[in-house]
Amino acid sequence: MNRRGFAVPLAVLVLIVLALLAALGIDAALGALRTGDAAAVEARAAARAESGLAKAFVQPLDSAARRLAAGSALFTVVESDPDTVVVRAQVVQPGVVRVTATAVARRGQFRGIAGRYAFATIVADSAPMAGAILRRLPSRWWVAIP
Repeated sequence: MNRRGFAVPLAVLVLIVLALLAALGIDAALGALRTGDAAAVEARAAARAESGLAKAFVQPLDSAARRLAAGSALFTVVESDPDTVVVRAQVVQPGVVRVTATAVARRGQFRGIAGRYAFATIVADSAPMAGAILRRLPSRWWVAIP
């Protein structure tokens, strides 16, 4: 058996295997980075939705809101800075409101969408010259939209 020229093919094979391992390592690192970016965008969207829902509970209402019929829209608020947040309040039954907040956050090629909803009652505001405010219902009042 002739072993001349054995070292060069073996060196080329080792270099190919090392290059393949390096490429796989870089791909795994970039995949983890993309997953982290997507998770951060989802978390920002969830935080924006919860913030929008919290803002709805401090918004003053007209005292006539307690007498609205079921299905009536109480208010809709849209914010866009760079994320979009839409907060809607709809009367479920007289005196009870469902508040829904949805948020869309964007970063590069990633888009995160989150939603939260809450149920509240419309009560008279204790401040002088005020109309009404929303008061959260006890129990599961701050729920993620599936």
